[in-house]
Amino acid sequence: MSQPALGHWLLIRDSLEGYDPEKLIRMLREYLAPRVPPGTRKLTDEQHDTMAKHLQRMLHQNLGPWYTETGLSLGNESFGGYFTMDATGCEEAWYTFADEALSWMFDAIELRPGYQAGKLMRKLFAFESWHSPSEWELRASSEKVAAAVVEDEGRRHTH
Repeated sequence: MSQPALGHWLLIRDSLEGYDPEKLIRMLREYLAPRVPPGTRKLTDEQHDTMAKHLQRMLHQNLGPWYTETGLSLGNESFGGYFTMDATGCEEAWYTFADEALSWMFDAIELRPGYQAGKLMRKLFAFESWHSPSEWELRASSEKVAAAVVEDEGRRHTH
């Protein structure tokens, strides 16, 4: 599990207030309209790669930490095809986001899981299937991790 600095989640959460989809739509339209005229059916690989790089740069410059600090790219390879796959690294599956979400959750409640809890999370939340675990499996795993976090916290405060 990654260990971002405490407050990482707060930075991301607070940046959501500055999200302005209308501005983003205008910016994307101004860039794309002259390059992809109505009726365009296919772009060359060179056109696509050039525009994709420019659009990623625009997104990173104009979107806040909710986009730039999460390591998640906009797009879905099932919907957008294999260029999108290159941009996202096929990271739409549940297990790629679970680790990051756990880090943010612990940041939000100002807890830093100790060694035992981290070891347990790596074991219980490891990739085993393309499908997310059942609700009872997640609940049972979560209860074990919560107990380990409480135990780690107790140990930290008694030493």
